[in-house]
Amino acid sequence: MPSLRPCRMFLSLGFAITLIDFQASSMQLDRFDLWKFTNENNCWEFVRQFLLENTSIHSEHIPKLGILHTDHEAKTEGEKIVSALFIKIDKPQEFAIACSHSGNLLTHVGVCHNGVIRHATYKGALREPIHRFSSKGKTTYYIHRSLCES
Repeated sequence: MPSLRPCRMFLSLGFAITLIDFQASSMQLDRFDLWKFTNENNCWEFVRQFLLENTSIHSEHIPKLGILHTDHEAKTEGEKIVSALFIKIDKPQEFAIACSHSGNLLTHVGVCHNGVIRHATYKGALREPIHRFSSKGKTTYYIHRSLCES
């Protein structure tokens, strides 16, 4: 089993990407590892684009919410819209949306992929172990009906 250690990769573009708990040599980077976080390209838009590019879900089933990343009340309302289109599940599953809460407020979202939660913050894109993402607050998971495991 390869050793697990934090590493930082420096790209020729002049900024760093932190890959938590994985050796870079065993990972394949994709465009989501280079996600530039802005008000328009926030954590929800990261999840939305990731699902649109990696699953067969149609864009009308993953709404563009246009919510500022600092507006937790609006994010919580956005979760209600998404929960009407997705099924709440008890544990992480490939391509499930992971929603982290502080009390009753949604604070952050990511997507389950290859045993980690992929998400974007103002510091950059991360691949974080599920247990670490979940340790930041109560986490709920939603999966699109078309992706439900039998």
